[in-house]
Amino acid sequence: MLAQRTSLFKSSGTAVARAAAKAAADAGKEIINLTGGEMMW
Repeated sequence: MLAQRTSLFKSSGTAVARAAAKAAADAGKEIINLTGGEMMW
């Protein structure tokens, strides 16, 4: 079944790094976001 197969997917490196950064921020550590992306001026 499709739902069972989706459990075989691994998280991307980006998702793992984002989760680690969020956990560190939640623990009170200062996080500097150096990711690229859309700039809002």
